[in-house]
Amino acid sequence: MGVVINHSVINQIKEEGKNNLAKNMLLKELASLRLENKEKDLIAKNLMQQLAEIRLNLIEKEGN
Repeated sequence: MGVVINHSVINQIKEEGKNNLAKNMLLKELASLRLENKEKDLIAKNLMQQLAEIRLNLIEKEGN
């Protein structure tokens, strides 16, 4: 005796598979965007530090 699976159950399983694939793709994209943001934040932080150093150098030169 074979196992009988309702057609709607098969369609539901297929739909869940599609949804899981879409969810995984979105999670990967989100992780990629977060990494890009971290890289940009690091660049911005480095630029702010360089700007602060330039300002300090200018203040020191004006004081002499």
